[in-house]
Amino acid sequence: MNPAQVVLIRRSFEFFKPCGPALVAHATRGLIDSHSVLGSLIPSNPAALHRRCFETLEQIVRRCDRFGTLEAPLGELGRRAGRHGLSHLHYGAMKVHLLRAMADLAGADWGPELHEAWDLLLDATIGAMSAGTFPAHKAA
Repeated sequence: MNPAQVVLIRRSFEFFKPCGPALVAHATRGLIDSHSVLGSLIPSNPAALHRRCFETLEQIVRRCDRFGTLEAPLGELGRRAGRHGLSHLHYGAMKVHLLRAMADLAGADWGPELHEAWDLLLDATIGAMSAGTFPAHKAA
């Protein structure tokens, strides 16, 4: 990730921050609507889950310029998620819905460069989480 992408991500994250858990809730709803089997993995009151997911995303954004420091904690997160039945396939589907939710919220401010920066960061996150779930895989 280059310095310009880091700046784009951090600036856009400040825009998303006031509605962070709602952003995650929107993405989660899209995920469940398109993959109904995942609905059983979401708690009946998912507000705390949405808050924790956004807090994790905030940590990733804060340290995205030092992504190597995130690999071990994200690997552990992947191991915990795997114990609940989630896999890298689910992470990829959630990425699609999270990017769509971000684009919806950002409107005309969402452009190709911003999409590419977030796509790269989320792919690296998926790689690190997958490395924790499947130790033979290396983080992106």
